[in-house]
Amino acid sequence: MWADSFGVATSMISQDIAYWGVLIPFSFLVILFLRLNTRFARQLINNTSKNNKWIKTSAWFVLAGGVCFLALRGTTNFSRSPLNAKDAYFSNYSIINQAALNPVYTLLKSFIEQQKASNTEISLMDNDLAFELVRAQFNRNYIDTLSLTTLKKPDNTDSIKPNIVLVLMEGLSANRLEAFGDTINSTPFINSLIKQSYFYSNAYCSGIHTHNGIFSSLTSLPAIFDRHALTQIPILRYNNLIGSLKNNGYKTMYVTNHDVEFDNVGGFLVENGVEQMLSEKEYDLSKKLGVWGVPDDYMFDISIPYINKLAENNNPFLTVYMTTSNHRPFRCPSNYKRRFTFDEDEGPAYADWSIEQFMKQAKQQSWFENTIFVFMSDHGWPMQVKYDIPLSYMHVPLFFYSPKYFPTPVVNNKLASQLDLFPTIMSAAKQAYAQTAMGIDLFNENRPFVYFNADDKVGVMNEKYLFIYRKNGPETLHELPSVENCIAENKEIAQQMKNYAFAQMQVTFEMIQKNKVSAPTE
Repeated sequence: MWADSFGVATSMISQDIAYWGVLIPFSFLVILFLRLNTRFARQLINNTSKNNKWIKTSAWFVLAGGVCFLALRGTTNFSRSPLNAKDAYFSNYSIINQAALNPVYTLLKSFIEQQKASNTEISLMDNDLAFELVRAQFNRNYIDTLSLTTLKKPDNTDSIKPNIVLVLMEGLSANRLEAFGDTINSTPFINSLIKQSYFYSNAYCSGIHTHNGIFSSLTSLPAIFDRHALTQIPILRYNNLIGSLKNNGYKTMYVTNHDVEFDNVGGFLVENGVEQMLSEKEYDLSKKLGVWGVPDDYMFDISIPYINKLAENNNPFLTVYMTTSNHRPFRCPSNYKRRFTFDEDEGPAYADWSIEQFMKQAKQQSWFENTIFVFMSDHGWPMQVKYDIPLSYMHVPLFFYSPKYFPTPVVNNKLASQLDLFPTIMSAAKQAYAQTAMGIDLFNENRPFVYFNADDKVGVMNEKYLFIYRKNGPETLHELPSVENCIAENKEIAQQMKNYAFAQMQVTFEMIQKNKVSAPTE
């Protein structure tokens, strides 16, 4: 995942002291092992005659190699296959299963899996069956019998188009909200804003990486295991939020704290409708705090004049923010007063404070009244590791704030997915668009399940159950909030949940492979 950004990965680790407690003793033990191993081998070999030296040398390598081989197999029973990841899943408690996995094995296994030619294809189910299931799942008025396209036109369109400001918040789990049991008040401003907003309390992200969040939020297409949709060459032009609003006369801009080309975000966005990007090249680099660039409050502050320029002559605009300050290694600027001892608590608190400063400035601008602010996290954070897909990693805030367009606060408890962001924003803005993917308009539609990817796992949820598919482990079903596996007694619902996610992932893969992801031409 980080092989193409080695410098960023090493900087992220070296700048975060929390990793040092593992790296330093690990490095010490590796060096100690190598030195002791070399010393023992030399003593064994040197205390012998020249004629027998090669015999002892060979015997040493055979013995050492044999021990390593047995350690890799995990068993001395040669009548059975070697231990693999499935053997680690012996408990209903995720953390115990994860502890039983050998990290060297899992690293090498994931590398080997990535190299396999078979991994260039996805075969979760038959393509025709997947297409049939997806069409039935959404039951829309498709424009023909061979596509998934539905043309959506609002019943009434206001003469004045609302501006859209979409803030994708780095790593903010719903567990950091007062509504979900946060007891340390880490996000007081966001809590207060939610109470004035249209809030979806059961919203879930698409995957565990920022590139998953950006891709799914803009295109309504899901993450597919550990695949990186933004780095695909050639870059495809998708039917997406930015392009759809641009076609409706909107100016478009993307804003982030650091190098916009990280993860190939910049190239993807340019191909998909962004007219202007504000990133590291436009900032005072003396403000840069680390690998993730300038702090959130500085980024928001610098962006205000650029938005004012977009809004000239009452032009409608879309501005998409991708914040990064709530990401390891956490860095807060000197103009912010720390509230907590631990960085894991301070990161969300600083991100919350930055959004507060931004909204104070936004309220002073001429475009504020006619703007819909949409807040959603790219992904959450593994705070409660009850399952091996931590739900705190997937459960994220989603709310629409606008005193003009959403004057009455609402808490909506229906299931919501990051895939739904594109069609729901288009519905809120009352703009025409083509609905071609896996998202729904949350104001007018419902979904039976949400699903999310965690590299080698897929989770599918409704209000009652969590189904987990593992590439290298058993399938399990949990009646929330239990950790007990109840799949044996509920095979039908488990299969239904699996089919729901797999059909949409299979169709998405085929659409991308055959470049059938663009908006239809009129």
